[in-house]
Amino acid sequence: MNINQRGFTGEADKRKMVALSQAFQTENIHVVDLPYRFSSWAFDTPDNIKLWDNAQGQLLAWAVMQTPFWMIDYAYDPTLGRVILLEGLRRLRLHAAEKIYVETDKYRNAALELYKSCGFRVIQDVLVFRKDYYPAFNGGSSE
Repeated sequence: MNINQRGFTGEADKRKMVALSQAFQTENIHVVDLPYRFSSWAFDTPDNIKLWDNAQGQLLAWAVMQTPFWMIDYAYDPTLGRVILLEGLRRLRLHAAEKIYVETDKYRNAALELYKSCGFRVIQDVLVFRKDYYPAFNGGSSE
């Protein structure tokens, strides 16, 4: 497969980035809060953003180095996770990151195995408890 890395070109790319995130929601944890994340000043520096297309111009993956809070936002076609993670790690090292943490839910086995294969190790299990997380959808009020 021929994969082309390119820079960010603007609002049309944001729409493609959202569509990719939605297409693979199981693998990509930040879908609901993308408008917030896409409004960060990290987007003022185009070099913070990379996109990967196939030969037909279809977006396969994207990554944003969120310099305001030192995280990498990304979404990807699940077959390209390693490519994206390695690029993100390279960028973090260029910014002199001394410690790099990644986060995933326990049920995301593919992500967990990917992180382990790139040298990460589990340092803490995080338990998340949610009750009526989306009350408006559970018959309750959204207030």
